[in-house]
Amino acid sequence: MATEAAAVDLIGRIYDAAADESLWPQTLKALSGELRAMGGVLVSTDLEQQKSRVIASVNIDPDYQASYGAYYAGIDPWTEPFSALPVGEVACTETVLPLNQLERTEFYSDWLRPQGIAQSLGAVVFREGGHIVRLGVPRSARQEPCAQRDADRLRFFAPHIQRALQLQSRLAEVRNLSLEASSAVLDRLALAIALIDGRGRVMFMNRVARGMNSAGDGLKVNKDGLRARQPSDDDTLQGLLKDAAHTGRGV
Repeated sequence: MATEAAAVDLIGRIYDAAADESLWPQTLKALSGELRAMGGVLVSTDLEQQKSRVIASVNIDPDYQASYGAYYAGIDPWTEPFSALPVGEVACTETVLPLNQLERTEFYSDWLRPQGIAQSLGAVVFREGGHIVRLGVPRSARQEPCAQRDADRLRFFAPHIQRALQLQSRLAEVRNLSLEASSAVLDRLALAIALIDGRGRVMFMNRVARGMNSAGDGLKVNKDGLRARQPSDDDTLQGLLKDAAHTGRGV
């Protein structure tokens, strides 16, 4: 088992990620280090619609991460056997699909092998209705196979990850309820209001702001966020948004 200090630190990281999902990659990095693995990945799967997406990962190439959700999730031979596991139960991919069989799949030849992944420890760490979240801790062909001590370590941390994901789900429900109530109030105002995150992405526009965007009345929303239609006005707007973000962070 990891040292007590390291275990306490990792458990703290897990619960920090419950409140801020952007911290999951750092948490997965710490976990993969404890398990002597090459990386980590959390995959959300809708079993009814048979669709999956990567929630967070570490040491998974972004292009491969995108291609997983777009195509390879549908042919992932690990999905079905791992989805059948009880929540918190840990298994090695070699036990559910031997490597000599895995190597004959398109998933291995086109997605796993180019990334140097040969096997993985895995567990279902969240289940609610037809929705599950799987945790994978991949290992390369150059690393020693999954060991019982690593499975035991993951089995120790899995309940904490499960509780963190449950908390994250409940927090999201509360935020959605709060946003719906706030949206109804903001939609009644005669002013145009847009809520922007720290990266400049538009999270919400009230009725007046949506009307301005649709009418092309001075402002527009695109992949870069909220923009002014005139370049000179846009420079001023971006400066104001940057200053507001710094103020919000206490800078």
